[in-house]
Amino acid sequence: MRVPMFGFVFIACSAFGQSELSGRNLFPEFRTLSGLPGGTFGLTRKGAPSISGAMGISTPLAYSLGGGHAVVGFSTASSNSRFRFNSFTSEGQKTSDSTAQGMFGIHTLGGNLTIGGMILSKVGDSVLNLAYSPDRQIGRMSYGVGVQDAFNTGGSSGEAIDVAEGGGNSRSFYFAGTYEFGKGVYASLGTGSQRFKGLFGNASASMGRYAKAVIEYDTFNWNFGVAGSTHLFHAPVVNKELSATMFLGFIRGKYAMWSINFSF
Repeated sequence: MRVPMFGFVFIACSAFGQSELSGRNLFPEFRTLSGLPGGTFGLTRKGAPSISGAMGISTPLAYSLGGGHAVVGFSTASSNSRFRFNSFTSEGQKTSDSTAQGMFGIHTLGGNLTIGGMILSKVGDSVLNLAYSPDRQIGRMSYGVGVQDAFNTGGSSGEAIDVAEGGGNSRSFYFAGTYEFGKGVYASLGTGSQRFKGLFGNASASMGRYAKAVIEYDTFNWNFGVAGSTHLFHAPVVNKELSATMFLGFIRGKYAMWSINFSF
């Protein structure tokens, strides 16, 4: 089954190849870019993309994109600690893998609903993700729920054939809480099923006006990195600022990853 990407068009490479991240129930496709709100870009509790907001890498936040906001992004994860911009060597050896994400927000049912998805491979394997956060929160604490790969099309080992043969369930529900400490500092904690089974958490802190540091535990291992953001131009059609956020980090503490997201 293929899930349409609601008009977003991406280019992506094949499944994540590192041996420590690959295998049944290791969810290699979802261990870098999450395809969820706040995945390598900042997000405020009101649902506006901003480097001053909370950020995760592969783990969820409680927040969801507000109505009228959208994000598209692309990431590449290397097979070692070197950042790669080309997936193959001159000899044809694979050196990195890429993923793309896109999402938009709707205000409905007394809260913010994010509808989005990811393209996982060059053959177009795709998944649908949903996230919801109610308007009513508890002081500085926000809470939200969601599902990654709602139609179970990604597979827990990164191969669609797993799903077709009746195994490799990658439909992952989650519940998360995010606390805003102030001055650009946030922490999230949550749990869920499948890829999010157990406890996951992330923390992020602003480094000046245009940068953010983030660290997370994704139920498997620690990931960390830094992000920088800049305003590109004002988009009069949507009456919002178009911004770009660049992220550089390490998965499992040793696999280099970079991403770029465009948001308004």
